[in-house]
Amino acid sequence: MRRVRFLVCCIFLWGMSCLLHAQMLVVCAPEYIEEMKPFVTWKIQKGIPTQMVSMSEIGETYEDLRDYVKDYYQTHHNRYLLLVGDANQVPINYLPGYDVTPFTPYTDAEYGYVSGTYPPEVLVGRLSAETADDVKVQVEKIIFYEKNVDENASWLSQCVGIANPSGTDKGDNDETDIQHIRQVNSVLEQYGYTTHETSTKKELTDLLNIGCGIVNYAGHGFMSGWATSDFSISDVATLSNEGKFPVIISTGCDNGKFATGTCFAESFLRARNSVGDPIGAVGMLGFSAQVTWNPPMLGQDEMVRILTSLDIPDSRKTFGEVANEAYRKVIEKYRGSGEDAAKEWILFGDPSMMLRTRTPGKMVVSHIEAADNGITSLSVGCDKDGAVVALSEGNNLLAVQTVENGKAMLDFPAVTGDKILTVMVTAFDKVTYTGQIIIGDGSGLEVADSDASVMIYPNPSRGEIRIDGLSASSAFISIYSLDGSLIRKAEVDLGTSIPLNVEPGTYFLHLQSEGRYIVRRILVTE
Repeated sequence: MRRVRFLVCCIFLWGMSCLLHAQMLVVCAPEYIEEMKPFVTWKIQKGIPTQMVSMSEIGETYEDLRDYVKDYYQTHHNRYLLLVGDANQVPINYLPGYDVTPFTPYTDAEYGYVSGTYPPEVLVGRLSAETADDVKVQVEKIIFYEKNVDENASWLSQCVGIANPSGTDKGDNDETDIQHIRQVNSVLEQYGYTTHETSTKKELTDLLNIGCGIVNYAGHGFMSGWATSDFSISDVATLSNEGKFPVIISTGCDNGKFATGTCFAESFLRARNSVGDPIGAVGMLGFSAQVTWNPPMLGQDEMVRILTSLDIPDSRKTFGEVANEAYRKVIEKYRGSGEDAAKEWILFGDPSMMLRTRTPGKMVVSHIEAADNGITSLSVGCDKDGAVVALSEGNNLLAVQTVENGKAMLDFPAVTGDKILTVMVTAFDKVTYTGQIIIGDGSGLEVADSDASVMIYPNPSRGEIRIDGLSASSAFISIYSLDGSLIRKAEVDLGTSIPLNVEPGTYFLHLQSEGRYIVRRILVTE
């Protein structure tokens, strides 16, 4: 099968300045390139410049991909690697010392071990897929989770722990599964989560449907489900948790065993309901093989500790960083078995995804809405220090900066011509802010006539305008694109809201009334 390499470059943020590095490499099966484009655009807008490359240009084997990743890192120093496709499309790496059988453990994480040993230079995740829609739904969930979750998402502060209350086997810290989960829930509760404990399918289904931000499972697992609760792939398909996608940390064996068929983790990430709405989870950690008892329990403890720690910078709370930092403790304590666990725990999802831990709050953001041609700097006010401000035009990332003392100053090459710039502000546990700046001569929203008595507002518009300052009851309007194409022509009633009926973008509005001819440039945002 042909292979495609799809490269995502990103910004490396140091807080005081932005260094344009390719920080994410996305290796994608050729048939899924189109479905990944919205993901690429989002990462650019968020502050990660993105580029596409084809896996078929890399080769077909693990060695081909390993060598490419190593060479790429040595040039670009990227932090993240996202693999897009199933095991037969983007290769896995079988651990050495084993005969290759259906039971052989394998890893994605080792692609990131550029120097050959832990810690990895590159953090690896996978969007496993068998169809284009499998990719599309995962991209939709990631963008929703990072960009569109709002201040009403109280479900993020709910968490579920799953364990057998009567199990007697003991693991890390000499804990049984239920003792372990109760300790995990205790840490989460102290942080501010509302915690739930269950071992039954019915109760788990209800809790997932109500919505929860994080799910922790401790117990036996198999390729298609969890032994405790008997929750399996078929149950994922019946969920109704639209818009409430958790991140799942599972210590069970084989939940991430995706190379020999559809595994439990894949079912959570690929899930849609009967009408096509995304359901399931936005990310999951699942093992590709059977594992010893202790390392996963310690890893789960550490992930929860890191996620809720007030001493760890918010910028380190991406999916990949949280998992990787947890592996450090696991390897320190359990050595060889800890190293195996770190490699075999497959990260299903986007390793660069900033995790959420509570209902997000809104940020107060301010910036200009229009500017003349030639602008080379931008000041953005924000009430959240540490927030990341990114400025982009199309798929071109212009600048990235972090907020310090309530302000971010962005410098970039001169922007000329009629353009719309996107301002994106993101921060840990905050609602993402999206704004736009229109660029053009005369501050972008110029009046083409000298008659300031006629008001056309609001501008920018969300799809409707009002026209004041004319005595007539109606007027003729013509709407042109920036290239001069006529989009719409109509007679409209004045003194009331006028729907524009155009797609978001920049237009020239020509107004004729009472023998007057007025031209205004307008920005439509919705």
